[in-house]
Amino acid sequence: MVKAKRIEELEQYIIEKQSASLDHLCDVFNISKVTLRRDLDELVKRGNIKKVYGGVMAVDSLDAKIRGIATYDGRSVEHPEDKRQVAQLATNLIHDNDVVYIDSGTTTKYMPDYMQNKKNVTVITNSVPLLVKLMPMNNIKTIMLPGVVQSGSESTVGSDCIQYLKKWHVQKAFMACSAINEEGVFTSVPEENDIRETALKQSMRHILLVDNSKVGETSLMIYSQLNDYHIVVTNEAPDEKYQRLFAERNIINVNSETEL
Repeated sequence: MVKAKRIEELEQYIIEKQSASLDHLCDVFNISKVTLRRDLDELVKRGNIKKVYGGVMAVDSLDAKIRGIATYDGRSVEHPEDKRQVAQLATNLIHDNDVVYIDSGTTTKYMPDYMQNKKNVTVITNSVPLLVKLMPMNNIKTIMLPGVVQSGSESTVGSDCIQYLKKWHVQKAFMACSAINEEGVFTSVPEENDIRETALKQSMRHILLVDNSKVGETSLMIYSQLNDYHIVVTNEAPDEKYQRLFAERNIINVNSETEL
């Protein structure tokens, strides 16, 4: 396909679909990510399309993304095996009798799949998918934060969540994110910022879950700094730049090569 024609069809496809992941666009147009990124750079200059974490969106659909609407399902299908690996590694850090906070997110939602052998663990969360998975597990005491259910992120939000969370002393907080880089830790759901900040304040140990596709990327809003975390869990060891960054900031990186 001639480049000019491909770019035109690519722009039309994204505008029609409103959003698409990079992997999906590569499959549809049978091109490499390198080629796709060059094409997208040209399209972004036209002003009808904007890059977001993991993909692109038509400009007239960005308000919906900022509100957190219709983004959870799209994020859920990206890198599921990497997210499962991160979730399993993170769950290994939960010990019997722990009281933990587990953030809402498309990676943290897999943690209950690896909690069958935990004993007397209390989980506090605002994640509806997490609640659904934990409810049948008799070995886990689940506390759901009260609040308004936000359909886009499938989580509860609002002042009631924050006030109730402030009553708890948490040993470990397992936090989600949309991306990380030197500037900080990003979220695509601004409504959850205050809840996440409270979870970090109420917990003794802060653990960030992030698959490697999110390392070095950006998203809508920074909700914390890398310095806020004791441990960052990734599916693989990050590149040398971030290994140095973690070491400089005394952050432990747990990944598939780590011996626990």
